[in-house]
Amino acid sequence: DIFISVFPLLVTFTVALAVIGYAFLRVESLFAPFDEYEVRPIHPSDWLVVRSQKIKGYAIRILAVCVWGLIPVYIRYTSVNDLSPLLRTFLIGIGAFVPACLVILLVAARNRSFSSWKLPYSGAFVSLIIGQVGYQYLQNASLQYTSGTNLLLFNNFAPLIGLIIAAFLWHREIPYFRAPRTMFWIFFLAAMAGIGSSLLVYYSLGTNSTLTVLGDTLAMISTFFDVLLTVGQIQYIKRIPRTNGMLLNVHIFFFLMLAVAPLVLVATVIDHTFFMGLTWLTLLLGLGTGSLICLGQFLNYEAFKRIDGFLAYIMFNLSAVITFVIEAFIFHSIRPTYLFLISAVLILTSSIVAESIYSRCQKKGL
Repeated sequence: DIFISVFPLLVTFTVALAVIGYAFLRVESLFAPFDEYEVRPIHPSDWLVVRSQKIKGYAIRILAVCVWGLIPVYIRYTSVNDLSPLLRTFLIGIGAFVPACLVILLVAARNRSFSSWKLPYSGAFVSLIIGQVGYQYLQNASLQYTSGTNLLLFNNFAPLIGLIIAAFLWHREIPYFRAPRTMFWIFFLAAMAGIGSSLLVYYSLGTNSTLTVLGDTLAMISTFFDVLLTVGQIQYIKRIPRTNGMLLNVHIFFFLMLAVAPLVLVATVIDHTFFMGLTWLTLLLGLGTGSLICLGQFLNYEAFKRIDGFLAYIMFNLSAVITFVIEAFIFHSIRPTYLFLISAVLILTSSIVAESIYSRCQKKGL
């Protein structure tokens, strides 16, 4: 049966979310509303500036979502998927590191101003690095044994996990977590977006016969690294909003290559088939994957500077819709159904309503 491999892991994943949610609900201080003296409404003129930044931020975020929706298709329908996960991860590091360096050098040459390449390292940066290394490897490894749709099935609820972490650690800094009612609606909308994108995955499970326990396990673990990565990005940009996104990419992918290079060296020595499938074409395609990821992360940083990162994270579910639209109408590998429309409506509605709640909280000065 095609559901045999994924069902036990879905149960495990659901139980883990339930345990996290139970622990969350037991923390009574999270649901204590702020005192009235802490409420400082935003002046109308200031709100116009904030709204302008939001419009730019969501436009950038939509571009980022398009990039993230394109990447699974790029990997699935090109020969880069023939490479080993470890080698592909290393090529991603190079493919992101080199373009980021070139962009910084070109901008500096045009402006005739060469600033320092140093960045402050913090706990958020460490979270970002660990998440990046773990997610890139596990994502590539899981796709060797299971379908991209199963990977999406687990990743769809990463924004909800991210929100739970944010509520635990930074609920007094985030406007919509300062009142129990708005907190409830934000979590409800995040779950609705996850369910919306999962409808597409559920549909495609019926046509997939190559599911394995190993691949699904790697996909499930990669979800938690994805949360670690994105929460690190959001917090780093929030603490240091003037960070150059390309410079941050230089540091991140340098550490990614540093972490993977020793493993590549060992694999080269003990496995004579490690470079099997590596040609000039697959080399360029592997580097191209890194360049796309570099662009997607840069757009993430620019969006997080202008809009709430955790609400923007909910929009990540739209990438699943984009992936399915490309596969259905360009590659014709899957048949479009009414689930496409339902999924898109659920995700878009949850994103719009969540932003509406956040905006009202900001205007009230929460």
